Amino acid sequence: MNWQPIETAPKDGTWVIVQAGDGHPSTARWNTGSEKWENAANMLGYERYDYWPLDKWMPLPAAPVDDEQTPPSAAQAVQP
Repeated sequence: MNWQPIETAPKDGTWVIVQAGDGHPSTARWNTGSEKWENAANMLGYERYDYWPLDKWMPLPAAPVDDEQTPPSAAQAVQP
């Protein structure tokens, strides 16, 4: 995945990875009500992206799938 200009980011509430300049990446989504970018901290009333002009984004990667982390079924757990 490569960084893309923030102007091309989805504005439908989809969570994406964003970055301002050379700062640390963060996850955020476009809030259609306020028409501003927000992250989880914004929803709790903390930092706003108004202060950091975001300039790039990329999609979130797919969630990992690890069969070894899947808990066994009850039948598998009680094997003699």
